[in-house]
Amino acid sequence: MYFHFAFLLLQAALLNKGPIGAPFSLIPPSTAMGSCFTFLPQEGIVAPHGFQIIQISFCPTMMGEFEEEFCFRVTESPKPVTLTIRGSVTGPTFHFDVPALHFGDVSFGFPHTLKCCLYNTSLVHMAFKLHIPGDGLGEPSIDISAKIPDPSSQCWRKEAPGLRRPREFTISPCSGTVRALGSEDIKVTLCSNTVGEYKLELVLDVEDVGKKALALPLTARCVVPPLRVLDPVVSFRRCYLEVPYEKKLTLVNDSDFPGCYCVLPQENKEEAATWYCTSMATGIIEARGSVQIPIVLQARLLGECDVTAELAVLGRGGSPLEIHLECIGQGPIVCVYPREINFGVIRVLKDRTKTFYLANQCDLPATFQAKMAGKHSCWRLEPSEGVVPPNTEVAVRVIAHLSDTLKFQGEVKVSIENSTTTIISLQAVGKGATIAMDKSLTSGINLKSQFSFTPCYFHFKMTNTGRRIHRLYWSTEGFGTFQHRTRPPALGGKRKTKGKAASQIPRPGSPVFKVQPLQVDLSPGQTVEMVLEGCSSTAQEVKERLLCHAQVGNVKEQIVQVDVTCKFICPVVQMSSRAITFRVEKKPSDVLTLQYQPLSLKNTCSLPFSIVLDLEQPFLICNADQQPLPADSKPMTLDVGEELHLCIQFNPAYENNLHSRVAERVLRIRFTEHPHEEQITVRGEVHFPNLHLETKAVDFGCIMNDTEEMLFMRMTNCSPLPVRYHWSFLTDRQLNTIRFIPSPPKFKPRSSKNEGVFPRRYSKIESVEEPTKTPVFSVWPRRCVLEPGESEVVIFTFFGHANIKARGRALCHVEGGPTYEVLVTGQASYPSYQLDVEEIDWGLQVFNKVLKAEVTLQNTGVLEFTYVVPESSTDTAANPLPGVPVVVPSTGSIAPGKKQVLEVYYLPGKLGVFCKTVQVQVASLDPAEIFLKGEGTSPGVTKDLPRMLKEEEEVVQEEEENPEQEERERDESVVLESRMESRMESRMESRMESLIVTAEQQ
Repeated sequence: MYFHFAFLLLQAALLNKGPIGAPFSLIPPSTAMGSCFTFLPQEGIVAPHGFQIIQISFCPTMMGEFEEEFCFRVTESPKPVTLTIRGSVTGPTFHFDVPALHFGDVSFGFPHTLKCCLYNTSLVHMAFKLHIPGDGLGEPSIDISAKIPDPSSQCWRKEAPGLRRPREFTISPCSGTVRALGSEDIKVTLCSNTVGEYKLELVLDVEDVGKKALALPLTARCVVPPLRVLDPVVSFRRCYLEVPYEKKLTLVNDSDFPGCYCVLPQENKEEAATWYCTSMATGIIEARGSVQIPIVLQARLLGECDVTAELAVLGRGGSPLEIHLECIGQGPIVCVYPREINFGVIRVLKDRTKTFYLANQCDLPATFQAKMAGKHSCWRLEPSEGVVPPNTEVAVRVIAHLSDTLKFQGEVKVSIENSTTTIISLQAVGKGATIAMDKSLTSGINLKSQFSFTPCYFHFKMTNTGRRIHRLYWSTEGFGTFQHRTRPPALGGKRKTKGKAASQIPRPGSPVFKVQPLQVDLSPGQTVEMVLEGCSSTAQEVKERLLCHAQVGNVKEQIVQVDVTCKFICPVVQMSSRAITFRVEKKPSDVLTLQYQPLSLKNTCSLPFSIVLDLEQPFLICNADQQPLPADSKPMTLDVGEELHLCIQFNPAYENNLHSRVAERVLRIRFTEHPHEEQITVRGEVHFPNLHLETKAVDFGCIMNDTEEMLFMRMTNCSPLPVRYHWSFLTDRQLNTIRFIPSPPKFKPRSSKNEGVFPRRYSKIESVEEPTKTPVFSVWPRRCVLEPGESEVVIFTFFGHANIKARGRALCHVEGGPTYEVLVTGQASYPSYQLDVEEIDWGLQVFNKVLKAEVTLQNTGVLEFTYVVPESSTDTAANPLPGVPVVVPSTGSIAPGKKQVLEVYYLPGKLGVFCKTVQVQVASLDPAEIFLKGEGTSPGVTKDLPRMLKEEEEVVQEEEENPEQEERERDESVVLESRMESRMESRMESRMESLIVTAEQQ
């Protein structure tokens, strides 16, 4: 069998020929080959006359012939049962399809690959490994086909240091398994980095067979192609400094092998007179080929320059190839003109300009620098340095600024980088006043934006740089000479008081800006500080021109004019809202809490300002976090464009009641820099369930006893919330009273025969407090719900119990709202009246004459009543029918305590005695009767004494003569009055009983 890879299965039978069971067990083998056998089972019992199959497996680990004897021990048997196994184990067979691998000549760094095939001629698989003893153990060799090394790599330098020899061979695959009777293709690649010959072996190691089971010879030779430069000297001729120039050099390969080159980086470049570089620093040159390498050169110094460039060939020993690069460095060519500049006579302390030019006549930019010779020069140059582009002309301005009336000379040195230096002569003579001032005055003063009503200031200095005293005067173009102030103005930009600021506002017709001091004498070398101040009462843009004259001796001339511009503005704040409204609708279950609304203020003008906010309770100013601002907080400053975020707080519980209310205040925004003021209306509305009652007092007046009266009152829901209410009456006896007032006693008036005016026969009536359990007032509906804006008519009823005067308070309870109180009053009584006479006796009268008498009807009660004369004639009083009385007025109404005079007209119409009756019906009472009597007669002579007085005297005399008859009449009157009172009391009791029954039913 074959070695290692074979696995053999055998079977053997162990027979028991005896009549009893035979226990057996395997005796373990002691040889190396014996341990390669496995028996299953190794022990057991063989039944009588039976057998046991033994499975035998064999896995050898060595080659060669073998004979092994295995023993089974049987219980109570004198000797064991023996099994002998014989056999032979052989190894695998294999070979390559070529006798050797000959690479021949290979180029340094270029890989070359050969192929071979490994055959397995045995019947088992073969695991192998391939390697080449003698190959390097370092990093993989340089493969030009994969990547050319960077020019800075040490591989281009001669005697490049290396720690270990590189790995130059690559075997694919270097290990694996060849199946039985199979083959495997092998590739061997050589990338040589070692110049010389190779004589090595490809060694095959077979697993479990041994190392170096087979070796395949391998030969090769590594060569480096001899490259050469076609022209090792390259001349660039004249080169402008810092300008790159390019030429190409040719590299030739005369061999049959490809090569790799590298133009080495320039060493010590910073110190070199010439720089060179190439865009093809590395490359491959094919066999029998050539390549052109661009070389860029840049001269850095003037004159002749020679620099050596080195070209290395990969794998070539010794020094690299040398290439000489030659050039002549040259700077820019610039022409400077003119060489002399004469300013002539010019005014001192004023700039005067002349120009000279730099003309670049080459393709190279020229860097120049111009400066004045000497120190403290009165000339300056603009620009004093710069670059003149190729073939371009640049102008340089020479600015003269003379400080005295003398002749000045100077020189300008113009230096061209990497070229020559040119000298330009300057000359000028000064004239005029020698007053120096700030440069800002020459270009004008722009104060930009300033607040109106606030003075603005600008400070500047003036210096006498000459040798004589100068007297300066300031004025404004278009206005007269400034008048001197009695007091100098305060300097600085601090805010004045309102009065002072107002005093500084210019009057109409005067300039806005003035200079202080208006007149000053300057000694030589003296400096004075001047202040320009201005203030405007209106927002406007001001442009004024200030003139300054200088007087030296008797000569006066203008030395400067200054344009002053300023835009006076008012502070402008952008508010998120002009009106802030809070609206709180409190339902019965709600709790009043603080309310907040945001407010943002933004500075939209061109100046920062400070503001002070003022707002009264119940509102409060808070910050953005809803925290109240301190009461003594400082003014808040807003920069240009800055926005301030605040909150307005409203306390809806600022009043401790449940009535709807409105609070309206004004948030005042005051500016510390300006009198302007902004306002924001802040309104807070708190709505409760509220009602509007048409009246707060219901007065029934006086009604008839035992009657009912109803009055109507409209009630409206004046809130935006539904109103749920109910009515009740106050039970406090001190506030609710019911008084019973007894009826006045009736009496019978005297006849007209007695004296005309009869006094009342009863004294002052005292009110009596008596409790009652019967209702006096009621209201309907007792409870209801009104939606917003809805109205309801409430009915108040007064039960007029006999002779009562009632006063009560009805309470309307609103759920979640206030309680409204309505005063309810009423009185019940019978009508009471009095006639001053009940009998009219005209006596003897002419029968055809209309008789007239007056009767006074007085309302002695508290109830207004109506009266009527039922049978009064409708004829006029002037022409009554004979025998028919006429009463004027025959009907009407009389208020309590008032009187009505009734005129009675009667025409007898015939002779003889007449007697008539006139009835007066008052309300529903029994009619009262007035008796008319007299006697008609023919016209005759009568006395002047009035009949009425005579009749009254007769009546009095008759009463005195008949006292018994008078007493009898009085008794009859008392009896009649008592009957009437008993009848009224019985009617009142019956009425009260009916009211009590009605109240209990309700």
